[in-house]
Amino acid sequence: MASDLLRFDKGTGKLFLKGADGKPQHVVDTETTNKTVFVLVDASGSMAIKKFDDATKGALDFGLGCISKGYEVGVVVFSDDAAASKPTADPETFRSTIDKLKCTSGGTYLGSALSHTVDYKPAYILVVTDGEVADSAQSLAVAEQLKSSRTEILTIGTDDADQDFLKQLASQSGLSVKVARAELAQAIRDTSRLLR
Repeated sequence: MASDLLRFDKGTGKLFLKGADGKPQHVVDTETTNKTVFVLVDASGSMAIKKFDDATKGALDFGLGCISKGYEVGVVVFSDDAAASKPTADPETFRSTIDKLKCTSGGTYLGSALSHTVDYKPAYILVVTDGEVADSAQSLAVAEQLKSSRTEILTIGTDDADQDFLKQLASQSGLSVKVARAELAQAIRDTSRLLR
């Protein structure tokens, strides 16, 4: 038996519940029901020192910007292996997590980093890298799984990154940005403005 208590408006993407007075009341904005974001930072050998420092500074500002919009933010660093932090909405906990990140050197393996986020079904993932991913087929497969759960994937690559791969990885080619190395921190910081 169909119920007329809940109504989904396809035009606005909003869910409405019939109130006591019979009028619809907005309940959930479906595009923001999941308030989890991950930032994935390349920690491979080519990122050593300056690029990694810039990436983590940008990731800190990005995360704090997301937290101010009501999101929980987790961080995953990746090279040969990936290490993930649990998402948090506490600015000091997030700052402490960023302060502990280390550039581990090694290769650029993104697939396991993306896999760390799957169970969270995050609203957004931001991938930051400067290189060519060694496991591109696996990474794209995990990315497709994430996209099918409505995760928006955004990518930022420095001028030596594999831009064709990053455009495939992103939810839309317009969500993949190529930046000069000197602009990396600013580009990461500015990306938080794209989040609804």
